Amino acid sequence: MTRGKIIYITEHMQVYSTIEFNGDMYPFDGGHGEEIVEYFLKRGFRDIYSYQAYVKRMDERYFGYAYEYGRELIHYIGSYRDGLLDFSRNYTDYLYLINHAGQDIQIVLKDGRTTVPDGALAIVYYQELREIIPGSDTRRSSLQTQNKLLALMDDMDWDLYLKQKEWLYAQQTQIEKWYGREASALPVGILNMMDRIQDAWEEEAARADANECWYEEKWYDEDLRIALEEAGVDVTAGNVAKLKKECLHIFDDKSKRNEMLVGVARELDGNT
Repeated sequence: MTRGKIIYITEHMQVYSTIEFNGDMYPFDGGHGEEIVEYFLKRGFRDIYSYQAYVKRMDERYFGYAYEYGRELIHYIGSYRDGLLDFSRNYTDYLYLINHAGQDIQIVLKDGRTTVPDGALAIVYYQELREIIPGSDTRRSSLQTQNKLLALMDDMDWDLYLKQKEWLYAQQTQIEKWYGREASALPVGILNMMDRIQDAWEEEAARADANECWYEEKWYDEDLRIALEEAGVDVTAGNVAKLKKECLHIFDDKSKRNEMLVGVARELDGNT
């Protein structure tokens, strides 16, 4: 059984690791490591939250450690500021190390130190480096860029961003104004933010295209009893049942209501 862990370094130098997943964690021949690499190349690991979400999905799909045994899937193992990451005595088959620290980091392996570039994924096999996969966003960002990014994120209200299209467009335009459209030249934080904006637009478009039920009526037996009473008919259980049967499909013809919708729509057109 091939074991593996996914390690994530945040922009604040915090280092998180999954528990050891036991089974098919190799990065080839359909192993779960192939999925990790593919997700990384799609920039799926955008932040600590997407990392946590991916680990949860992987566990639910293949292992069930959290559900069956109540195990915590991810734990904090320290800060990179405290020193190098030493894997010279690692006995897990595969480690998948994602560096989103905002700078290059160094790890210690059996043969000495190895540099993992910012934005890259390092695959470690026991105590040896198997591969470093660069991300599409490994360029450094200047201090000025970081300050602008932080200021922009402070202004963002993510609870409302789907509803405020004009505001969302302004944020996207501002990002493009600062950095242009060349994605390979953007720092990790900006790419993550643009991904979130793109996700927002796609969700909004999907919602607009969906045939969503926006109004629904409910009729109750009490309505039938009131109708019988106003018509001067005895209000009995039998009469309620008969009236319900006769009225089941009286609202199927929506032509009059459609005419009402068209009328309202014309009024809107006249007000624009």
